Amino acid sequence: MIPIDMTEYSGEGAVGNCYQCCLASILELPLAKVPHFYKFAPRAYTEDMIHAWLSTQGLGKIGLDVAQLPSFKMGFIGDGPVPQGFCILSGPGPRTKVQPDGTEKNIKHAVVGLAGRIIHDPHPSRAGLLSIETVEFLIALHPDRVLRSVSPCLRGESEARA
Repeated sequence: MIPIDMTEYSGEGAVGNCYQCCLASILELPLAKVPHFYKFAPRAYTEDMIHAWLSTQGLGKIGLDVAQLPSFKMGFIGDGPVPQGFCILSGPGPRTKVQPDGTEKNIKHAVVGLAGRIIHDPHPSRAGLLSIETVEFLIALHPDRVLRSVSPCLRGESEARA
């Protein structure tokens, strides 16, 4: 994981790029190589676009709604530990914006997690989240291909033994 910070922030009609930064950080890609999905797509199509792009990387994602997991605690889901890989945690951040009716609402934010704990907030404030609403894990669509590409043993090569 290579931490990448936000370059765009929510404001007057603008959408921040925290999610883009989280993906780029986890995948260790330059920010320019990851689309800013929320900037260019209507909300109704954003998830489809994210899945389509991830599939070009050989990946998919699984999202968990924390509200459906009443015993969720940082680091634990239900009775067992959170999977140990990097994840994207999202929920309300500490920053607010004024709604059309004049009320203030916390801006939704995304951060990089590991085992359910925040390890990188792409916003320069590093203020994190007020609460976690969703946890997303990236998954290999073809794990056998991934394993073969990184393991000499699975490629049929013998490893030197000490």
